[in-house]
Amino acid sequence: MKVIRISNDLANADNKPMIWVDGGIHAREWISSHTVMYIANSLLSEVENGLRSQVGPLLDKYQFVILPMSNPDGYEYTRTSNRMWRKTRRPSGCKYGYTRPDGSCYYGQCYGIDPNRNWDADFGQKGVSSNPCSDVYPGKKAFSESNTQAMRDFLLKNKRNLKLYLSFHSYSQLFLKPVGYTYTPPKDAAIHDAAGKAAVAAIKKTHGKVYRNIRSVELYPTSGPLLTGCICKG
Repeated sequence: MKVIRISNDLANADNKPMIWVDGGIHAREWISSHTVMYIANSLLSEVENGLRSQVGPLLDKYQFVILPMSNPDGYEYTRTSNRMWRKTRRPSGCKYGYTRPDGSCYYGQCYGIDPNRNWDADFGQKGVSSNPCSDVYPGKKAFSESNTQAMRDFLLKNKRNLKLYLSFHSYSQLFLKPVGYTYTPPKDAAIHDAAGKAAVAAIKKTHGKVYRNIRSVELYPTSGPLLTGCICKG
């Protein structure tokens, strides 16, 4: 997987504070990747020239690291075989758990792991299924998938510079804040609340759309989601 890195004076941007933006963690959510690409184009002033004066100071201060496609195998499968596929595509186990003595499956092979349940924060506890055919199957262990491993390694390598993490999905009009697996607020919840309020206000002012600013757990509890994993590691 490749990221797009955007900043002014890019050759000397390694030590700038980092803003990470990703999309496509769920394969069927095509518009999330397209939204992230639109953000990249906007930062390059290739969409709206009028944004140049607003974007310039941001690029002077920050480096934007953008991953448009964080589940490429799943995405390709949605293009060629099953438009509503959500997970990765690696074999994940036997349907109903029935395995023959030779290791093959009685009732067929299941495929894929939900990469947004494959991070290590409270792994495998809430909002998941032990059925390997389920859309919310988290895998046998955290970071079992090559895409979540690659994201983890990059983020840990750049942990000291990471200041903001944005992950785009395509369902509902929500600004979801950490964390997903407990109702106990994280230590920096006030910062998340302020960011959420500013974001939903800006969306309403610009587009007239009403978004809710809530913590992820208020939607439904989940273990091992990408954003919660980043917060817990940070």
